[in-house]
Amino acid sequence: SGGFSSAAFTKKVNDKLAAKGSSIVLQNDDAMVKKANEMAKIMNIPSSDLKGMTDDDKMSYLIQKMFAAAISADLADNEDFDVLDDETEDKMAESFANQLIQDAGSMTVSKIGFAKSSVDGQPTVWCVYTYTEVSAN
Repeated sequence: SGGFSSAAFTKKVNDKLAAKGSSIVLQNDDAMVKKANEMAKIMNIPSSDLKGMTDDDKMSYLIQKMFAAAISADLADNEDFDVLDDETEDKMAESFANQLIQDAGSMTVSKIGFAKSSVDGQPTVWCVYTYTEVSAN
């Protein structure tokens, strides 16, 4: 399925934003890519790890792993992460663009990094980004 490129995915999201008439432009950033890769590495979870678990157990296991991944990625105060898990990268980019536009009233996202993993057989893209809160005056 070829390699996943954070820069290419960033461009894909930027193209979706532009097509929607948004002025938001994400900047692919090596430091953010490194943190996203750290999360993706921990969140590469084969279905065999989840075998025999109830849905509830599976969910709490994944949430625990996700917290561990975020801690390992060592996010700063102005950084956060998101997880994208639509069927295709195109749909992931589309829904993430919509999310950014929706959130634009409360925060501005600038530097970003993406990395891909597989969670229980599902392609999943992790993104780590810097943000500034928009003041409400």
